[in-house]
Amino acid sequence: MTGTNTKVRAVFLAALMVLSVFAGTIAFAGGAAAANLSGPPDYEGNAVHYDKAGNAPTGPVIEVPFSEDIKQSTVDNSTMTLLDDGDEVYEDYVTGFTFDSGTVYIELNQVVASNDLEVELSSNIQDTDDENLTNPGTKSVVFASQTLKFNENTPSAPNNASAYQGSTVAVQTAGKNVDVTVVGEDNNYFSEGSTGVNSSVYTFNTANRDIGEYKVYIDGNDQTNY
Repeated sequence: MTGTNTKVRAVFLAALMVLSVFAGTIAFAGGAAAANLSGPPDYEGNAVHYDKAGNAPTGPVIEVPFSEDIKQSTVDNSTMTLLDDGDEVYEDYVTGFTFDSGTVYIELNQVVASNDLEVELSSNIQDTDDENLTNPGTKSVVFASQTLKFNENTPSAPNNASAYQGSTVAVQTAGKNVDVTVVGEDNNYFSEGSTGVNSSVYTFNTANRDIGEYKVYIDGNDQTNY
């Protein structure tokens, strides 16, 4: 995989001051972990609701990462239930499920702009060896109001690198468990990690960051600036 050094200029539009444009910041959450390729499956954490580009499924999804492949027949709205503020809302939004090497995508008919989304995971979810999920329960979902799509195989800047201050931004990479480093050009901000096991998304929380320019290094290489 070819590494990419992509400089993201996040533009923050202050509330009621839409003509005031500032160079902003993005900060990410996530960490590298080793995949559990034997034994029962684990939910890996950091489910994200974002607008997915690239390979199917595309559009609004919730990415739910597991440690290994999940048996498709054990996943439906009764075992992976979408909640908003504690209420079941799958009949309103969920159109289906897509499976991709340990990742389950909950496909939605629209973006659900809520910071109270959760997925309730049943212990009846199984891997392909018929072993049950080890850590069922109600899991929080990060809502990313904007998605920045990076392709480290054919480097290019995201089509839209702006965000409202205080929002969470999803940085979608071409692969899974991809290393990322964020470095502030105008301050001492530095953070590094990974999308995590069976996830292709970093989440960046723009709250509580200094104004300035930041570089996002995808896959740890410094080859191309944007």
